Amino acid sequence: QLGIVDSIAVFVGQRVEREMAARQRAEAASAALQVSEANYRGLFESSAVAVLVLDRAGAVLDANAAAGHLLNRPPASLAGMALSNLLGPETALKLLSASSQDKWRDSYITLKAMNGSEVYLEPALTVIGAEQERPVIQLLLRDVTDEQHRQAGLRTYASYIIRAQEEERKRIAQELHDETVQSLVLLCRQLDAIQSASSGLPASASEGLTDVRRSAERVIEWLRDFARDLRPS
Repeated sequence: QLGIVDSIAVFVGQRVEREMAARQRAEAASAALQVSEANYRGLFESSAVAVLVLDRAGAVLDANAAAGHLLNRPPASLAGMALSNLLGPETALKLLSASSQDKWRDSYITLKAMNGSEVYLEPALTVIGAEQERPVIQLLLRDVTDEQHRQAGLRTYASYIIRAQEEERKRIAQELHDETVQSLVLLCRQLDAIQSASSGLPASASEGLTDVRRSAERVIEWLRDFARDLRPS
């Protein structure tokens, strides 16, 4: 009987030890999870980038302060709202479709601000807990309005530079045609007049005048081709 009691005591003791160890591991995991959630919450709230947490249907589960500022609403009031009501049905559909395929084709989306101006947003989507029964979507909306305006300014400046270059090329081509080429044409006519008036010139001198005229004609053709190539298409 004492042996049986000892065996039962050992079995019960081992089981209690296992349960205590399991409880300690669970408590440690729970504490680590709480720390992780607190860290995430701190980053979530302090982030300068607007963050929306959505369910798969596109309803807002949570929003940080930056999202409230961007959408001009208190963050708490965004909970339960449909993404389509915040960003428009077409944009919401594209975002939710992209989230299931882990891709977003467009570089940015646009949103109308309260003052009527357009805000450019760069979205980034992450599906959290995809292997779970109820995964959620984390949507980051980074404001890239200033970047878009800078790029538009650079495009305008580049267009201005190209237009100025084309105007200068056009001016040079016009001057070559109207002044240089016409002067050479006049030179050819003067050479013709000299050759016609000097019938008694030696053969070598007459041939020299003919060669000079041909050289002038070649220069005229070269300048015309050059002026034509200078003109913008």
